[in-house]
Amino acid sequence: MQAILVDDEHLALDLLSHQLKKFTTVNIIGCFTEFDVTQSAELLQNTNIVFLDIDMPNNNGLDLAEKITAINPSISIVFVTAYDEFAIKAFELDALDYLLKPIKADRLKKTIDRIFQNESKRKMEAPTEEELIINVSHELSFELSQQTISIKWRTKKSRELLLYLLHHRGKSIHKAELVELFWPESKDPFAQLYTTIYHIRKSLAEFKNYIQIDNKNDYYQLLLTNTKVDLFEWEKRMKQLLPLTNENSDTFEKTMKLYKHAYLETYNYVWAESDRFRLEQLWLNYAWNIAMWYQEKGKIHNAITWLQRIVNTKSDHEMAHFSLLKLYSQLKEINLVKTQYNTFTTICADMGIKVSDEIRQWYSEWEKENTTLFS
Repeated sequence: MQAILVDDEHLALDLLSHQLKKFTTVNIIGCFTEFDVTQSAELLQNTNIVFLDIDMPNNNGLDLAEKITAINPSISIVFVTAYDEFAIKAFELDALDYLLKPIKADRLKKTIDRIFQNESKRKMEAPTEEELIINVSHELSFELSQQTISIKWRTKKSRELLLYLLHHRGKSIHKAELVELFWPESKDPFAQLYTTIYHIRKSLAEFKNYIQIDNKNDYYQLLLTNTKVDLFEWEKRMKQLLPLTNENSDTFEKTMKLYKHAYLETYNYVWAESDRFRLEQLWLNYAWNIAMWYQEKGKIHNAITWLQRIVNTKSDHEMAHFSLLKLYSQLKEINLVKTQYNTFTTICADMGIKVSDEIRQWYSEWEKENTTLFS
């Protein structure tokens, strides 16, 4: 295993280096009192483990760890510190391990054994060229090789920050914007940000070839490779299918069914509301077009199916309810007309709105025309 040591004290570096040389499985490829991540990017790509002093005058260990994992998410971080309070921070950061100075030989051996086990497990994982699917319908999930992969998130904030970056994928987001949104009252918001980004990278380490969080200057940017986001892919494919024709109607319907749930509907994220509404309106508009298209072609039952899907998605969709009333009437489905009208009036009452005069008048006239059927 290739190791790098970073500590602002020369003596501490020498002592740790001396102890590590006793392990035949560890090869030290660099010792630094100051570490420039950018200049050492190539070195980090060939590194398995970094022993990092968490408290250095010229370097914030949390920030440095985040920048290191930005270059190589699979790298293992072991924090080295003289203070218990920083050991606690190491656990909060979910680092592989931490070592308290002065480092004891038996404690170091446990750490090396743990690193070796992790590396062996990682090498056994076969690489894949399959496309990664990120599902944002209802809630976040990942699919690879037709298998749903469960991700263990260190905190809910980690998951939300990832989704926020995904929401703005390809765009550079200023760190100040992130700390203001996620930690407005924190005494040390940037440390919280670095810690959370680190958590995200470690949680998504197996997707390092698909999802990258780029850290440049004061900005983060999420980049996707060979990856699709289900609802955004649905939106793209629907636009490519327009307009609806006899030739593409089957594909149009199949593609519409890919929209299964609203965008991140299980999470109460204020920043996601506008896109959730926009995507839902797109689906409703497309569904309405399909229903009307079938109705014009005299395929009444197909039209009814899509109108029912509309009211199941948006219960107060007035025009869909009205169209259902008319189609049920056309089919002489008396009970269905009555049930549909009662359902709609109940929905309106629950929402504190009135049934439109047009619908009430239509139903009143329909009742008069069908008086004999009610007796």
